[in-house]
Amino acid sequence: LTLEDVRKKLITNMASAYSGIKEQTTFVDISLGKLKKIKVFIVGEVVRPGGYTVPSVSMVFNALYYAGGPTTIGSLRNIKVIRHNKVVAVIDLYEYLLSGERKNDIRLHNFDTILVPPIGKRVTLRGKVHRPAIYELADVEGLKELIEIAGDVESDAYTERIQITRIIKDKMKEIVDVNLKEIIESDSANFSLNDRDEIIVFPIRDIMENYVDLRGNIWRPGRFELLPGMTVKDIIRKGEGIFEDTYLDRALIIRTLPDLRKTIIRFNLRKALLGDTLENYLLQRWDVVMIRSIWEVGIEKRNTVSISGPIAKSGNYELYDGMTLKDLI
Repeated sequence: LTLEDVRKKLITNMASAYSGIKEQTTFVDISLGKLKKIKVFIVGEVVRPGGYTVPSVSMVFNALYYAGGPTTIGSLRNIKVIRHNKVVAVIDLYEYLLSGERKNDIRLHNFDTILVPPIGKRVTLRGKVHRPAIYELADVEGLKELIEIAGDVESDAYTERIQITRIIKDKMKEIVDVNLKEIIESDSANFSLNDRDEIIVFPIRDIMENYVDLRGNIWRPGRFELLPGMTVKDIIRKGEGIFEDTYLDRALIIRTLPDLRKTIIRFNLRKALLGDTLENYLLQRWDVVMIRSIWEVGIEKRNTVSISGPIAKSGNYELYDGMTLKDLI
């Protein structure tokens, strides 16, 4: 009986003798003065196995805490409560550790035995999942359940091919590729796992598809989204235009071909900005548009003069309009 059950029973029995209870002028309350102690035994793969004297209201989780919990080779999925030589409950700690629920936790009786057997089927999960770790699986659990236990795959996981490394015949290993996407999306599909399987969930390719680069003599150089129908003129407009000293007769597009070789396309920037259909090239993914200044292409060379001999600093100097020998010295 619970305390509430005892309270209700007392009220029913005492109401016939005390009229104030029915009239609610007299009240009955009950509390525990001293808890009864019981003896339980915790054996198997726990940190401190042995016999323990615990309060009579103790649950399995309480007793495991007293014993220090399972060891690193103890099972978390198959903890048994034995009463009168019969298994009366099987505790799965994963339900508590992952969701906080204690569905199978039961109250212990005097002389109950809690058995923590060695760990069962173990698999290692690495890569793009929320909780990569070594997991213990129940016999009926497969790849789908493992991914659920691990908190699902991350958003940048490549699920069309994961890789499982498996021991075969206790001699060697083999690789098995599995389409995880099909398993996740199916209501019935699954993939069975073996003890010591190692599962890797790969990331998607770290390559962006839809961009072009704008570099050089431009107000806002950088990487831009490649929109359908985007041309040289469009991307320069996105870069907020060119500087005044830009060389307009020629610019470059460095283009990546389907086989990843690169080629250079030269075009007349002046005509492209005017919308010339032959020079205003349609851009493709990974194009690099190079805009250069007149100084970079050597169109306007600066005049210089040279001086040497017994002076403080001999060398070449820029020639300014109206410069005299005295100025140079």
